Amino acid sequence: MLHPIVTNPNTVHLLKALWLRPLLSRIDLAKQLDINKSTVSTCMAELIKQGLVLEVEEGQAGPAGGRKPVCLKINERYGHIVGCEMHQDSCRAVGMDLNGTILYELVLDEKTSKSNIKELIHRITAYARQKEKELGIPLLGVSYGLAGIINPYQGIILESVPLKINRPFNLTAELEAEIGLPLLVDNDANCCCWGEIVWHKSKPLKDFLFLLAEWRLGNNQSDTYRGTAIGLGLVVNNSVHYGTDFSAGEFRSIFWKQGNNSQFSLSNEDIKKIPDDTEVYRLFTRELADNMAFIVNVFNLKHVFLGGFLKSSSFDIREQFRAAIMANSAYPDLVGCEVLFSSLGENAVAYGAACHFLLKMFYSKTAGSAGISGPHYLSVFDSETTIRSTK
Repeated sequence: MLHPIVTNPNTVHLLKALWLRPLLSRIDLAKQLDINKSTVSTCMAELIKQGLVLEVEEGQAGPAGGRKPVCLKINERYGHIVGCEMHQDSCRAVGMDLNGTILYELVLDEKTSKSNIKELIHRITAYARQKEKELGIPLLGVSYGLAGIINPYQGIILESVPLKINRPFNLTAELEAEIGLPLLVDNDANCCCWGEIVWHKSKPLKDFLFLLAEWRLGNNQSDTYRGTAIGLGLVVNNSVHYGTDFSAGEFRSIFWKQGNNSQFSLSNEDIKKIPDDTEVYRLFTRELADNMAFIVNVFNLKHVFLGGFLKSSSFDIREQFRAAIMANSAYPDLVGCEVLFSSLGENAVAYGAACHFLLKMFYSKTAGSAGISGPHYLSVFDSETTIRSTK
């Protein structure tokens, strides 16, 4: 079970504000969060004692002179997290400090399946332990993302077609006992959402969609068929949306035709041509854009992130998406959705998995509880105090 670093409500708000905006003084924090100065001093004294917060430099004196305020920041060397992408065709891992900085990367060119996923995570953890010694930064935990339907609260892989998992698989509980560290798991597209939240922490995102497009084996599990795999991560009102059965984000085109192995109306043969045929790729992305336009306008989303193999070629795919969103809207003058490529590129899932761990460790709407085990921890930037702290 992963517990938050702190549980006192005031301390949670202070830590959140300092993580969003480093180099604030105690006076700054008291003003921005409307908390008594003595309370701020007491909470900060405890965080400094724990080594989680550092006094780093003096700020500017006020107009009347006097002592310069002492600035504070999160101690990024307090610990680090390793995030992993357990892909069907390979594994990728990144080590990340508490500021969201990537410390190291690891790629294992090996296929992942139910039969070897535990061994692969053990290998990644062993590498992270080695880096822990080299960097002198403690390893706090491991988090991994994969394609499939995941219950992130209980750490259970409910089902994953590409990894050939067709019944609930509680790998997390089993591995935690073996590696001796907290372990988290989430869907790969949802991990990408966590990554964007952290990457854009200085200007928090509110409502957005992450579109993850990958190549993998088709549903027939035949090595002779390779096709597209599309997954969506949806953030609404600052929260990653999972759905009652944790299947939110599972995608099939509204134009899909019976008998197709892919999620699209394109034939199986056309799907194979996407990497090499620009015109087929254009048809593919146009169908994808038309589907996403409907979702964007229904939820009034402000950003769409394109990840995986989605990129511009002889045409601007982002402009294709923007045009589809505008055409789908009954009120095009009100559309203000920005279409962007993934901020983390090929590290999007692994980095996002680490960010999932980081945010679960830092934030809780129910601060003061024994841990963060329910759905409410998912809303990250939801308090009025957090909004004020970012101005």
